[in-house]
Amino acid sequence: MSITSRCRHRVLVTSVIKNPILHPTRGRPMRARGAAMTSPAQTHCRSTTSDVIGPLSEGRPAIFVDQHGDGVLFFAGSRSTISLLHFAIRHSTGLILALLRHNRLDNLRIPDQPVFASEQSTLKFTVAVDAATGVTTGISAHDRALTLRTLADPTSTPASVTRPGHVLPVRCEGTDQDSDFAKALDLVARADSRCLAAGACHLVADSGETLRGSSLSAFARTHDLVLL
Repeated sequence: MSITSRCRHRVLVTSVIKNPILHPTRGRPMRARGAAMTSPAQTHCRSTTSDVIGPLSEGRPAIFVDQHGDGVLFFAGSRSTISLLHFAIRHSTGLILALLRHNRLDNLRIPDQPVFASEQSTLKFTVAVDAATGVTTGISAHDRALTLRTLADPTSTPASVTRPGHVLPVRCEGTDQDSDFAKALDLVARADSRCLAAGACHLVADSGETLRGSSLSAFARTHDLVLL
């Protein structure tokens, strides 16, 4: 099932928290784990992608399910912030991807990266990059957010990035192997026509297991994120 026809699962809850933690992208209190709900949950299921365009255009992330059933957090590269990258790194493997079209990668002169025969991923990775200016080690949330914004900026040139770095671009060509990622990039482009890159990462639980199925739905509800 493509990401354009999957159902969106959201639960709106009200909880009592003495010192609420603000959501990293919405700026409003989040529900603590185990907190009691004071209103019944409501589940909404829709089959269109219109629900995700608004959040993406406002700089909020969303989730899609890849062909392996794994949850992938994605967001507009142009709206990458330190708090958003902190959130992405905290709830993922720590590997931040940048989804770009093949012509964009060619224009930036970012070469493909050969993989070992044992590599099970069907994605086409390139050499990792950093922003050429404004970064220190390249690994911090600040630096990776800046790198994503640089990749998404239509005015960036090959000199705008250094190689190798700490953000791993993925060449999206719309094939069967990368169709879910290419569609996520298309959704970002619909949300911001000048954004040429999407940030993405595979979500994992605290145990290290990939989030999928009911665990992924629960994560989306907890963080009030659109799940496609």
